[in-house]
Amino acid sequence: MPFYCSEGELSLRDKLMTAVVDSNLSYQEAISALNYVRTVLNDKANNLLDGVSIQEVAKKERFNR
Repeated sequence: MPFYCSEGELSLRDKLMTAVVDSNLSYQEAISALNYVRTVLNDKANNLLDGVSIQEVAKKERFNR
């Protein structure tokens, strides 16, 4: 099964990679920064789902990445 990325996603990946490489941070610092962004976005998404019934969540198609 081929993996598909939208042009927007590919563009964001390129920008993130460029920012990480240009930052001159250590590996650990860069991963920590990326994990922070991911955690914040996940927390915000979970907060949005707090008001949604489990039935509505279960109806949604699952996207594997």
